[in-house]
Amino acid sequence: MRNVTICLTILSCLAFLGQGCDHLPSPTTKNDQVSPSLIHQLAHGISPIAGDSLFTILSSFPHHIQDSFFLKRFTVLESQEADDAIKETLLIYQKLQPESALYQGFACYFEGIFQQYAGHFIIADSLYQLAVIGFERSNNVLRLALALDKYSGSLITQGKTDDALPLKFRAIELLKHPKYKEAQMLIKLHLANAFNLKGDSEQAILWLKEPESYYEAQKDTMQMAYIAGLEGSIAASRKDYTQALTYHKLALDLRMKIKDQSGLTESYYHVGRMLGKLEQWQASLDTFNQAFQILQKNTDKQGKSFIETGIGEALFHLGRFDEAESYLLSSLERSINRKQFPAAAMGARRMSEVRKHQHRFEEALQYQEQLMAFKDTLFNQEKLKIGQELSIKYQIHEKELNIAALKREHRLSLQRNGLAALTIFVGLCTLFYIYRNRTKQETKKLADENARAEAQAIDLAQALEFQKSQLDAHRNQLDEYARMLIEKNRQLVELSLHQPSDQLSANSVGHDELYSQVILTDSDWERFQGYFNKVYPGFISALRQRLPDITPAEIRLVLLDKLGLSQKETSAILGISVDAVKKGRYRLKKKYNLDADNLSGLLGDTI
Repeated sequence: MRNVTICLTILSCLAFLGQGCDHLPSPTTKNDQVSPSLIHQLAHGISPIAGDSLFTILSSFPHHIQDSFFLKRFTVLESQEADDAIKETLLIYQKLQPESALYQGFACYFEGIFQQYAGHFIIADSLYQLAVIGFERSNNVLRLALALDKYSGSLITQGKTDDALPLKFRAIELLKHPKYKEAQMLIKLHLANAFNLKGDSEQAILWLKEPESYYEAQKDTMQMAYIAGLEGSIAASRKDYTQALTYHKLALDLRMKIKDQSGLTESYYHVGRMLGKLEQWQASLDTFNQAFQILQKNTDKQGKSFIETGIGEALFHLGRFDEAESYLLSSLERSINRKQFPAAAMGARRMSEVRKHQHRFEEALQYQEQLMAFKDTLFNQEKLKIGQELSIKYQIHEKELNIAALKREHRLSLQRNGLAALTIFVGLCTLFYIYRNRTKQETKKLADENARAEAQAIDLAQALEFQKSQLDAHRNQLDEYARMLIEKNRQLVELSLHQPSDQLSANSVGHDELYSQVILTDSDWERFQGYFNKVYPGFISALRQRLPDITPAEIRLVLLDKLGLSQKETSAILGISVDAVKKGRYRLKKKYNLDADNLSGLLGDTI
């Protein structure tokens, strides 16, 4: 049902774009002089009225009074985040004025918000563009500025800060009149945040000064908490994490006073992130857990993936890899579902590191390949977006040129001036030439960027293939050397069989003595360890560190077990009987109280 509503809304917005700017004036009725207090009561819900009754009451008023009601009503509902009430009010507005530019602006604006929160950013951006057009045609300056601010906010969420900045500047320019002071201060706050995300902390501080003074004078605790959080983010961008932690704790305290639940989650997240930057990982984990508990009580789950990523990273640095894994996987899955590929790439990179620490190298390699796939997806999306933007710009420019040509032709037909016609023709040619050159430059720039990106992708693929081939080569060397040792000791056994029986009797030893002898030469053993370390780096040193009293003979048993050799193959390499191997393995398990079937598992998941 929700998808049907979305489709109808988008279609109605598109139909609106095809219409002209002319609207018939609303007829004046006896209710034209309606009491402002009645409109105020209806808009603020002071006198609750059912949808059908409200439609009946409003239908008797002229359009400009209906517009006044809906402007006030939507302002109230948006501040309360009452999504269901907004949708119900939109249906009433649609019944009353289906072709109204103001209605079309509100319909696209709120549907854009819903789509953005659902993670459908491409649809949301298209709806915001339509909302901007609707508010422009209705000459509603305040709503036009707010729509531009929302649209730019969506772009910032997608990491497109450079595209968002011009929209915010335009919104601020629209709100120069003193009556829009509060809205202008809010958008300037958002602009400061955008500059901080862009990495320009000086501009961020510059744009923050005026809103900070304004909200201090107004004693607006909620906005002061936002400013404290923004100052913390600016300090963090300058790598002053101690100062950043102080600001974010201040923002947290202010939001706790006013019980701002959504703001509390954001503040806990930033405090946890700064504690992590200061390598206070346990405190960071505790803070993220508090944010997660608050988030579970809210219906808005937008920040869940960020909180889960923070928890996973804290657990990772605390060495609790298994616990970190569940949070990181959940965050990765959520980012993929919301098509937030930058966040998904970050999750895949962290999961690859977790797998490396767990010595699960094949899975680490798979996550690395997934990371490459996300980067390719981002590249393809950006290329598609650029193509779509160029197409839209071309169509708009063509329409503008056609309109300009028609106006010029009409003026020329009135003036009957051939010289003016020639001048206009030259001007059109010049515009076309400039446009064509600019298009060529943009196309060449895009081709160069594509070539560089493809070259980087090829280099990364070649490096990955080389690492895989190196690992396979080391494995083959280790297997070949193990087979050589088996053959070598087999020949030694055959030679021993040809010795006289009295000599064998004199040189015979018991199983315990034979088990402790050094069968391989020192050079053989060193070479074997060298091959083994290439395939399983760090295994032997970790084994000795974990079990400092382990003997060389016991180490050999563990290494050969790690290779998956049978007892018979192990006895062939070590030059002892199968019974001696069984007895040695039994004693090793008993000595270290092992329950695992394989000796190489005695270090758990750390090797």
